[in-house]
Order: sequence, then structure tokens, then C-alpha cells
Amino acid sequence: MNKFKQADSPLLISEFLLFVYTATVVTLTAAVHVHMLSNLLGALMAAVFLLEFTFRKQLPKPSITVKPLLPLLCLMVMMALWLPFFPEALERPKSFFQILILMLVVLNVLRATGRTWPLEYGFLFGLVYIWQSGALSFHEAHASQGQRFFFSTTGFAGEDDSLNPNVYGLYCCAYILYALRFIFLVFLSQKKTLVRWGRAVIAGVGVLMASQQILMVTGSRKSMILLVVISIGTTFLFAKGRMRIARIVAGVIFGLGAAAFAIYKMQSSAYWQRLEELFYGLKGEESGDASFDTREEMIFSGIDLWLSSPLWGHGNEAFRVMSGFGTYSHSTPVELLSNYGIVGFVCYYLFYVQLFKRARALARSNNHHLSVAGAWILLSLTCLTLWSLAAVCYYEKAVALLLASLVGLAWHYRPHGQVVR
Repeated sequence: MNKFKQADSPLLISEFLLFVYTATVVTLTAAVHVHMLSNLLGALMAAVFLLEFTFRKQLPKPSITVKPLLPLLCLMVMMALWLPFFPEALERPKSFFQILILMLVVLNVLRATGRTWPLEYGFLFGLVYIWQSGALSFHEAHASQGQRFFFSTTGFAGEDDSLNPNVYGLYCCAYILYALRFIFLVFLSQKKTLVRWGRAVIAGVGVLMASQQILMVTGSRKSMILLVVISIGTTFLFAKGRMRIARIVAGVIFGLGAAAFAIYKMQSSAYWQRLEELFYGLKGEESGDASFDTREEMIFSGIDLWLSSPLWGHGNEAFRVMSGFGTYSHSTPVELLSNYGIVGFVCYYLFYVQLFKRARALARSNNHHLSVAGAWILLSLTCLTLWSLAAVCYYEKAVALLLASLVGLAWHYRPHGQVVR
């Protein structure tokens, strides 16, 4: 069996700034006044990253790699060149360029260190702020949606200062994935220390709290489905680790039990009707849900736009302007096809395919650390792929953070690479 070799991974200032930046990303929509602060921290993080990775010793050579991001760079070139004549088109290349800079930083930081604590605790800090902040108040969103609520920072149920429940559910799912990585790749596989026991307790409590928020507070159907997928995925994390049979059995029982409990809590929650409406809609029956029916209309409208220009699409923000809906399509594939055609669609999802191939190779490794790491990356990638089907996420910061960390870890691990931290 291949063994890991302990490598010198110096503490990086970029890591600490990544933690602070991640926390501001999560708290951004719950505290609008930090919006400019978050952007400034992002710029500072990128500047420090360039300095550290240019002059710091004991880092991988070449210190900075852009190879995994090449498909997304091609998509950005399309955005920069394909500018139709409406004002909304000018904003997308700028925002996507910022996303690529963020992904470049996260990718290379994790490639060099293999440590995910900045993201794990950045998400946790932001979520704790949301859970504990006295500034947050609940407001009923729409009478037709029963008891679904959204958050407001001012006490007034306005769109400009509200935290979207789906985005909040995504934050919770991202934290759960990072916490599971620590539990399976570090705590269960390495020597138990007081610090690691403390982190395990924090991770366990955080997972329970995040799951409770998904099931009982957000009303986000996407995050509920991802929670069930994550629960089932824990069985594979145990099995891929090739641990003792007692742990494998315990993992299967825990994973399937967690999935069953999540489904039970969803069934007993006030949001079960929204899930039933989703299931009926997916079966092609009358859903009775205006939200689902509108999204279904968006999908067909986006497909019609794509078919009228299948190769290149209609340019930046074409769906928002040309579909008649006045907003994005709520589906990444539909948005890409209608805006950038099959070329843009292939550019974006080629990034996913490359990551999948690398993670699958890790999951097939005879080294149990690499095998668990590959299984965790595949589980996380599955969640992001499912999320992208019902959300436009190629310029979503939380998705960019998670995707870039998956690529960074996939490039970090080698059969004779660094120890998992």
C-alpha cells in the first residue's frame, strides 16, 4: 500500500484571509453593510496570494497553476466577446472574472496545503452569525407557499436586504460537506488528539444544527434533497475507507439512518407539501406550485432560445432580456445554452468532467486515505451537479469556493503525496 509522506506545508497568510473572506461571503446577505468589506478582503486575499506563491519557499513548483481552470477561461473569453446590445450584458464578464480570480486563489492554496479549515470554519462562522444574530427576523414570503419564511436584516420584508432561503440552504450543505471531510479523512483515520476531539465535537454539533436549519427553517427543496444525498453518501465514505468491518457496518447504519431520519423530518415539517408538489411536477402531473410551474416555463423558453441559435447562443444575459421573464432561468444548463449555446455549455461542464475523472481515479486507489478523499470529492461534485440543474450557479461565490476546493484537493493528492489534514 502506498504511504503518504509528511511534507512541509508552511502556514500561509492566504489561508487566514480565505477564512475571513469565506465568513464574509456567508454573512454578506445577512449583513448587507459588509458588502464592500467582503470585496476589499477578496482583493487583499488575491494580492497576498500572488506575493506568497511567487516568493514563498516550500511550495509546489510551479507555485501557481491555471490548467484546471482552462475550460472556464474559455467561457470567460466567450462572455467578453459575445456582447449583445443591452446594458445587462456588460456586468457578466466582470463578475465571472472575479469568480475566476477567487477560484484561482482557492485552487492553489488547497493544492499547496491540502487543508480545508479556512472554508470549513469560514462557513461555520458565517452560519453561527446567521443563527445567533438578533438583527435577523422572519417574514412570511407568500401566502400561497404556506409557512415558508425568508430572513431580513432590517425587520422589513424587502428583497434588497433578504437572505434567499435556497442560498442559505446551500451554505448549510457546503458546511456539512466540509465537516464530513474532517470527520472521515482526519479524525477517523489519524491519531486522536485533544484538538482533533474538539474539532470533531464542533463538526458534529455544526452538522446537526445545519441539518436542522435545512429541514425545519429554509424551506429549500434543493437543499433538502442534497441533505438526503449527503446522508446516503456517508455510507460510501465509510466503505471506501476500507476500515474495520465494525466501522463499515456502523457507517451503513448511520448513513441510511440519517437519510431515513431526514426524510421523516421533511415529511413531518410544514414544507412537505412543497416537496409533494415538486414530485407531482417532475412526474408530469399538475404540481399546484406556482414556483415549479414558472421554472418549467423558463426551461422550455430557454430551450426555444437555444434552438434558435444552437452553437453560440444569444450572448450575455440573453435569457433575462429575451425570454420575457426579466430574470435568470433558475437552471445552469438552460442559462448556458440560451446565452452561450452548446459551446459555452461544453466549456463549463468540461470543468466538471475533468474533476470527475481525477476524483474517480483517487476513489479507485488502494490507499484508503486517497480512496476516501476521492469518494468525498465525488459526493461533493454530485451535490453541486444536482444543484446546478435547478439554480444558476456559475457566478455564485459559494459554489465557486466549493468547486475550487475540490479541484485543489484533487490536484493535491498523489499516490506518494502529502498527508491528509
